[in-house]
Amino acid sequence: MSTTTLSRADIPFTPALWGNDVDNDCAVVALINSARAAIWVQRRCDLAIDPDKVLAFFRATEGFTGADLSKAPAEWPQQVINYAIAHGVDVGECAPLVLRSAPSINPADRAAAANAISSSGSAYVTLHLFPGDWGEAEACDHQVFFWECDGTADTDLVTAGTWGAWRTEPWSWFTARISAAWALDWVVP
Repeated sequence: MSTTTLSRADIPFTPALWGNDVDNDCAVVALINSARAAIWVQRRCDLAIDPDKVLAFFRATEGFTGADLSKAPAEWPQQVINYAIAHGVDVGECAPLVLRSAPSINPADRAAAANAISSSGSAYVTLHLFPGDWGEAEACDHQVFFWECDGTADTDLVTAGTWGAWRTEPWSWFTARISAAWALDWVVP
């Protein structure tokens, strides 16, 4: 396992919530936050996100998939990715954000996740949370993005963006919960 440390303490980026506590739109919110992460890493600036556009993108994604994304089954993050690649992500900027590709990562491959964090700004990850995890009352699937890590050993820490905040846990905690992961290749304007 790699011992590479990737700290972004010098970047003043905080994930946004955009109604994820109400709409269960975590797949969309994590995707847009991952685009912001890529822009922060490459350009050291943020996007001017229109919260209404985030909700509109969520609703459009529901229409595209023909499914109720608020139920958040594990396959829907891939459908959100597919929609973003096909249509771009309109968040109120001059032009929609472009997701060039999103290769999947083996959920057990910490080095691949760390590489995605390093090369594209973040890794887009589906977690299966258990009752008690992060205050959850019952088991659920939840989408997050990995922002930084201090290595890839069991006890090394990973920072994930979710619910408008950072959550830091050891790799062993995340590895026991990851069901899917992707390296999102954003075109940074």
